[in-house]
Amino acid sequence: MGSGIIHFLAEQGFHTTWLCSRTADTEKLARQWNKKARRMLEAGILDSVCFDRFSSILITTESAALADCDLVIEAIPESADLKRDFFSALDPVVKPSAIFASCSSSINPSEMVPSGPRAERFLGMHFFYPVALVNVVELIVSPSTTLQTAELAERFLSQAGRRSITLDERNGFILNRIFLDVQNEGYRLVQSGRCTFQQMDLVVKENLFPFGLFDFCDSVGIATMRAAVANYIRDYPHRYYFAGFIEKLDDLLQ
Repeated sequence: MGSGIIHFLAEQGFHTTWLCSRTADTEKLARQWNKKARRMLEAGILDSVCFDRFSSILITTESAALADCDLVIEAIPESADLKRDFFSALDPVVKPSAIFASCSSSINPSEMVPSGPRAERFLGMHFFYPVALVNVVELIVSPSTTLQTAELAERFLSQAGRRSITLDERNGFILNRIFLDVQNEGYRLVQSGRCTFQQMDLVVKENLFPFGLFDFCDSVGIATMRAAVANYIRDYPHRYYFAGFIEKLDDLLQ
């Protein structure tokens, strides 16, 4: 997801820094990234200007590289504790005027925001997978997010050529909530013997989405899907009928 956002922003002309985990092999990542960009240039997918933008992306493990950035978009694993620790560590490093945004698909901003003034410049910025194909981004604002922060985020997305929908935490993740209901109902139909996983994916791809309900799980990652569904059940406990779906995800993780 992070690399998809990086790819998209580079194409739109934004100066971008890719902050990786401490254990990442940044030299290997840079070689792979530049090789991919070279293939896209040769195939005519990128022009020379875009290729230069791709080649200029800084790939680093040093958080100090983000000190002067205007916007931080986080795309780490779907854990409130990990995200909270990440933002807390960045808070004293990045300039106070910068906006912090999380690409979480299921965790509200107020669960991740560092204490102090940064809360006013913190919000969810949920890009959908795959980034290149879905032309809408959800902005989730907490009670602490200022109107100016939301407006700046909306302006940024508009300049990036993306539609945005701004929601409060009570009504956030609206598209994910709908899609998870569809996935869960698809799983219930498979479990009842009405069709196979493959048949369900084929019907959905031909009539609803550009990907199957269960192909999507494989593409996003089973662990990520499991975390998102768990968060959904926690925040919407009346969705008791998700129990079977999450048990299936648990089985796949074994």
